Amino acid sequence: SRDTLGNLLEAAHGKLDAEKMIEILRTPELVNRRDSMASALFEPDTGTFRVGMGTAPATDAEFLTLDLSALVREGGAP
Repeated sequence: SRDTLGNLLEAAHGKLDAEKMIEILRTPELVNRRDSMASALFEPDTGTFRVGMGTAPATDAEFLTLDLSALVREGGAP
C-alpha cells in the first residue's frame, strides 16, 4: 500500500488537486473494503473539507464539500 500510494503521488506531482486526490483515495489497493467508514480530504488553500461516509468503503460514497472558511466567517455551524 505504501509503495502504491507513493507511486501515485509521485506520478501526480504538480497536478494534484482535490479530484485527483479523491481518485487516489479510491485506488483499490489503498481501500479497506470492510471497515472504511469515513474518508476525508482537507484543502487548506480554499478552506474546504471533503468527506465521503455512510457506506463501506467510504471512498465509494459521494464526497460532500464543506466550506470551513465560510463557517468560520459566519460564526460556526448552525
